[in-house]
Amino acid sequence: MLIWPNAGSFDANAATIMLAWNGTREAKHALDGALPLMQHARKVIVFGVDRCDGMHIPGADVSAHLARHGVRAEARHTLSGAGIGIGDAVLSEISDCGVGLLVMGGYGHSRLREKLVGGVTRDVLREMTVPVLMAH
Repeated sequence: MLIWPNAGSFDANAATIMLAWNGTREAKHALDGALPLMQHARKVIVFGVDRCDGMHIPGADVSAHLARHGVRAEARHTLSGAGIGIGDAVLSEISDCGVGLLVMGGYGHSRLREKLVGGVTRDVLREMTVPVLMAH
């Protein structure tokens, strides 16, 4: 599903694409759906949040997978204890890197859990500034 923000104008042929990566089935579906777009992008960023010790870069493995499909991707990450929510970290990275399209999985948890404690999907959709290609 391609979701457009309420405001602004956007180039349908995004030169910089960011994949919000957490290794879930939904993120994999989003990657699969966006692969043809990524193959034509000038720059692809794989962005993850490191919930552990800061030694493992989330997205490094998927960047290697993308390279096998002709996509040069840069793995970037932030630490979960950096005092910012994951959704806000994704939105901040979009702004900092000049991203034109965000690719992400949606609703990796049950709807009840999302409703009770919130979630990255809801945070991003509420505040998105670029089109989002989302898969469930």
